[in-house]
Amino acid sequence: MRRRIATSWIATAGGVGQQSGRLRALRGVIAALVLCVMCAPSAGAASVAEIPGDASVLFTLEAREGSFVPQGADRFRLSLRGLGPQSTWFADRPRRDAGRVSTRSLLQSWRKLGFAATPPNGAVVLDGGRSASDTVAVELRLRHFDARRRTARFDVRVLDGLGPGLRHLNRRLDARLPRRFGGASVFLDNGTPYGDCIIGQPQLFAFTRPAGTGEQNTWVPASGQLLDPSAQMALIGVYGNRFGGDGQTTWRAPNLPPPLPGMSWQICAQGDFPNLASMPCTTGELDLWALPSGSPPSAVDPRWLPADGRTVARADYPVFAAGYGIGAGQTTFALPDLPAPPGFVYLACVDGYDPAQATPVYGTVGQIDLLASHDGIGLPSVRVASGQTLGVQPYVVLYQLLGATFGGDGETTFGTPVLLPPAPGLLYAITTTGIFPA
Repeated sequence: MRRRIATSWIATAGGVGQQSGRLRALRGVIAALVLCVMCAPSAGAASVAEIPGDASVLFTLEAREGSFVPQGADRFRLSLRGLGPQSTWFADRPRRDAGRVSTRSLLQSWRKLGFAATPPNGAVVLDGGRSASDTVAVELRLRHFDARRRTARFDVRVLDGLGPGLRHLNRRLDARLPRRFGGASVFLDNGTPYGDCIIGQPQLFAFTRPAGTGEQNTWVPASGQLLDPSAQMALIGVYGNRFGGDGQTTWRAPNLPPPLPGMSWQICAQGDFPNLASMPCTTGELDLWALPSGSPPSAVDPRWLPADGRTVARADYPVFAAGYGIGAGQTTFALPDLPAPPGFVYLACVDGYDPAQATPVYGTVGQIDLLASHDGIGLPSVRVASGQTLGVQPYVVLYQLLGATFGGDGETTFGTPVLLPPAPGLLYAITTTGIFPA
């Protein structure tokens, strides 16, 4: 499971120092990192003459000066003056390209790009600003653009986190910018990541999907099939040939039988390269992982521990312990002991987001996750996978994926699978609303 707080799809930038050279260096880092973030073009986004319409794109706008005026709690009016005549864009894979677009075209195409319906997230970074107030993550709504005067005005909402690929810059974010400032760069993203996942990570789904080998497919079925290695280079980089194939003309996907008919294990084929130190997790989740070839479990970030029955101190992991049903009077407890298929390891997130506070959170609709929770789930987008009957109308997307496979009349109601947990204190959960599985 890879769950995200609502701001996690931001492709943005973090702190910058006192000198413009550092900002230039940061732009280079952003240019490289954005090509590692797998996003799908936002729904309804359309092409603009100078901008590729079939790829995720990061834009960079430059301004000579601006102001940041409070409008309420966490809301501000951002005014930019002296906008540069050209803005830079960087395209994600498979295009892997970059170019320039006139700032006039970009801002006048705001609605055409889908930004009016779904405001983009991004970052404002001051060139030469004070280190304690020079970088802020925001949601942007364009209110006015004057091409002749080269000015733009946005309504912005301050966000509290960065997204995949740039999350390690979170520590550099500031709460707000000064009311008036000099040179600034605005980074914004044209897409929402439909397949927010880690390359090679298996994910159990409550539906089946046909095998996919194209570069745009986020998920590949884990059914032991032979695939064209030229379309699976990212997976080969993680797995090598541990499951078969010569890696040149053939490559075999892992074979993970699902627990029930109508379900499937899928492998993330397009996403972030495994680096647990920069990936978020919700405390209590237990995930099946395939670490890169040659990477021992000891390389895992301290927030993740192997689910191998080891004994840990309750004081070190109080949130996990509480969800797992460990009483306050118990000083130590054993993590779940979950045997993993060959080539994989089960890991437990023991010190991530508190599930009671990390709302709103969401995953991919129909995904099944194993959680250390003895008394249910407090997330509005997640239900225990215990055979509940749901109404079609509140969960149309989930119904389209599951149909009446697990019960219901198939017209106004449908059912969820019944999955028995592998050990006491655990439960299986199904995501009912969230990202459509791309």
